[in-house]
Amino acid sequence: MPGTEAAIRAYETGKRRPKRIHLERIAEALGIRYEAIADYGVVTANEGVHSLMRMDDRLFRLHLVRVGERWYLESDDPDVS
Repeated sequence: MPGTEAAIRAYETGKRRPKRIHLERIAEALGIRYEAIADYGVVTANEGVHSLMRMDDRLFRLHLVRVGERWYLESDDPDVS
């Protein structure tokens, strides 16, 4: 069932959670890194910011940049837009 349309729909609606191997296959099919679709258990915006900071050097080399009153994420990685 992991590659079926029903399984993908169940993942999208939150009825099921894909195993890591299935996420890896989905990522490969989409041409993206597994980490881009991995579930890190982030629920709040604060947890999201902290997760991004932890991933900074390991995945995308992201940096917070302030421009005026706004904050943006920039990357040194040419593969990340």
